[in-house]
Amino acid sequence: MLGNCQPGLSLAKLRGMHHESQASTSAPTRALPARLALYLGEMYPPVPSLLISLFSFYNLYFFVAVLRGESLGVNRASLAGAFTIFLFLLFLRISDELKDAESDKVLFPHRLVPSGQVLLSDLKLLMGLTIALMLGLNLFVTGALWAFLILFGFGLLMLNYFFLRGLISKSLLLALISHNPSVLLMNLYILAVYVAGHPNFHWRSEYLPLLLIFWLPGLAWELSRKLKAPQDENEYETYSRIFGYRLGAFLPMLVISLHYCLLMSFILRAAFSPWFVLGMTLAVVVVLSFFFLFILRPSSKTARLKPFMEGYMLINALGLLLELVVRRGLIWQIL
Repeated sequence: MLGNCQPGLSLAKLRGMHHESQASTSAPTRALPARLALYLGEMYPPVPSLLISLFSFYNLYFFVAVLRGESLGVNRASLAGAFTIFLFLLFLRISDELKDAESDKVLFPHRLVPSGQVLLSDLKLLMGLTIALMLGLNLFVTGALWAFLILFGFGLLMLNYFFLRGLISKSLLLALISHNPSVLLMNLYILAVYVAGHPNFHWRSEYLPLLLIFWLPGLAWELSRKLKAPQDENEYETYSRIFGYRLGAFLPMLVISLHYCLLMSFILRAAFSPWFVLGMTLAVVVVLSFFFLFILRPSSKTARLKPFMEGYMLINALGLLLELVVRRGLIWQIL
């Protein structure tokens, strides 16, 4: 969640340019609940977003249980933790809207907030409700309050550009370096929820690369979504503009390869099925081939690597969850 503010555009310049698009902005005609539903439906669809949060949470949560030789269980604390991840990602989504409110008036005037269909005050109210829910869940249910406070504190720093807005908002690379560790902190939070429910838990060195396994696909996705062919580059900052299109494409390829190697080292020890190993191997070969194609024949068509990266992430998340749950069973401990 790095926001979409275009580097190189000053706030004063954006305000001046906004006069041209201001005429298209109209007062909202919907009631508050309808405006919030409109925003969530377009910018953070609840059902797919909740499913992604559940997959992200329980893949790591169950993987730790497998490494410890324990049964896979779903309880109230873990459900509250998964819902916290859902709410925190919503918090980051709203944070991006608030951070980029001025630049979006120029760069994306037809979006819900710049066009006036949804008000900034609506988003601030939604953010307040989100924070209250997260705090309540972690005060009374998850047992991982300390980890949540670290994660939420980092989110507040992101909202304020780490109090270095003038520096970070103008640099895509600095935004990546400063914002992307939030995924690692989410993984640490998930681990903390697991630890809270298992008093006999002892830290082992293998948990560190495990946290990396669930961070690297998101990093590769971020690097892949802002690549352009040389002839398509403009003032908008991209990783291909910073590093060149060859190195820009090689970096996510390196991250994907590292993820695959780390994942294989774990699943082979955990006796995963050959079908999962084969599926992940085919997935990594296919996605890397599209990156190679972009390097060999850079164009606006071959630069569309984001969907292939998202496909790889989906195969990894769904395949891992099915492998863990179907082959090992699941115990419901809700009551």
